[in-house]
Amino acid sequence: MLDGSRTLTGWAAARLDLAPETAAKLTQTARRLVDQPGLAAQLAEGRVSFDRVAEESRLVAAGADPHLMAESRGWDVAGIRRG
Repeated sequence: MLDGSRTLTGWAAARLDLAPETAAKLTQTARRLVDQPGLAAQLAEGRVSFDRVAEESRLVAAGADPHLMAESRGWDVAGIRRG
């Protein structure tokens, strides 16, 4: 990176004033959303929270059925984490 950051996570932490673990969650989720455009669109439209998207995208990337994840919208984020 041009500003001296060695990683995207480091850049996000420095430029966005985020804790390292928050920056890591942001960059990991962004990378997963490249392969999950429907979920990315829902986040962009404000239909789901970032925390929900982070957890759903993690589970879908690990092989969970995206349709089951859509049905889980009634669960709280902690319930999705328990997956």
